[in-house]
Amino acid sequence: MISKYQLFCIMLLSRLSSEIAFPQTGGFGFESMASVLVAEAIRLVVALPVIIYSSKGRDIYGAAVRKNRLLGTLLGLTGAFAAAFLAARTVLISAEFAQRTIITGMSAAVTAIIIALLAIYMAIKGAEALSRAGVLFLVAAGVVTVTVILADIPHLKLRDIGGAEMSESFIYQVLEQLLRGGEYLVFAALLPYVKKGGGGTALVFALASTAALLLVELFGMSVLGEFYGIAEYPFTAAAELADISFFKRLDGFTAAVWTLGAAFRAGLLLFSVTAAVNSVMNGKEAFERSGT
Repeated sequence: MISKYQLFCIMLLSRLSSEIAFPQTGGFGFESMASVLVAEAIRLVVALPVIIYSSKGRDIYGAAVRKNRLLGTLLGLTGAFAAAFLAARTVLISAEFAQRTIITGMSAAVTAIIIALLAIYMAIKGAEALSRAGVLFLVAAGVVTVTVILADIPHLKLRDIGGAEMSESFIYQVLEQLLRGGEYLVFAALLPYVKKGGGGTALVFALASTAALLLVELFGMSVLGEFYGIAEYPFTAAAELADISFFKRLDGFTAAVWTLGAAFRAGLLLFSVTAAVNSVMNGKEAFERSGT
């Protein structure tokens, strides 16, 4: 069993890793931040039934199967498929991130295989091991990230950031941000492993992750200025400007830590796949025993 605190930490690590290790699709303007807000709001609204249920029970997929076998099975398998898709996408994109930032001499395909094996290993270790590792990864990532921010203080400037407007580009950014989510799928799948209901945890995560994502984007724009729009990975680009006497390649440390964070995200999503399928199967067994 894992605590609500651990659940919050692994969800936050997962979301932040997808923001930093995935290439940015926006530009130098509030449109990018607005897409984050809209996507986070959409995800929260869609996840509200799960969040409300979590205050009463801990196995939403199993409960759905016991209510209606067909619809419950469809719900569980849809959640499992979505988590598997996001896990595969995370492996591929994080491999490209690692190949472009820290291990340029290795092909992205080989890097993807290594990250996939690491993710599978973490998924096999189970919820408790994932939660403990996730807290440690989040602490390490937090230390490196705060160090980058402090080291970049001389480069922070007030910028004239452009406004946001409805356009095809904005809609694309919202869709891309939606694909960087998946934490509520993790939340639903991990409910049976949480000591107590986690509805409050999900709401705190929604607020904390949104605030953290906006701060990361605002930091990148303040440091890089108009170069933010052409930077593939703005946070690591900002880390390149950081100059600390005993850390001359802070961008390398940053990329390494967040690559591990992305690998952890893939492992967490893969575990969510098995957890969702197990919940469906256990719900089916209970359904059959009831004779209904």
